[in-house]
Amino acid sequence: MERHVLPPAKHQQQQQQQQQQQQQQEKQQQQQQQQQQQQQQQQQQQQQEKQQLMLEIDRPSSWVKQVRQQQQQQQQQEQQQQWE
Repeated sequence: MERHVLPPAKHQQQQQQQQQQQQQQEKQQQQQQQQQQQQQQQQQQQQQEKQQLMLEIDRPSSWVKQVRQQQQQQQQQEQQQQWE
């Protein structure tokens, strides 16, 4: 009798294991998705930081550009005033 009882028990164990595996796979997929999202966020942050760095490095020249633009605007305004 005992020998006949064992096979069904094994069968149940296998089913349980399969279910657990499926659940684990689902968890893994969720984790992967989260990781991907995190990576994307990190990339965005890095890009932003790079842009900021570039701005800081580029500040003198961009500052000069701003000043030149202001000067040009002033000149244009002066010219307009002269015309009037």
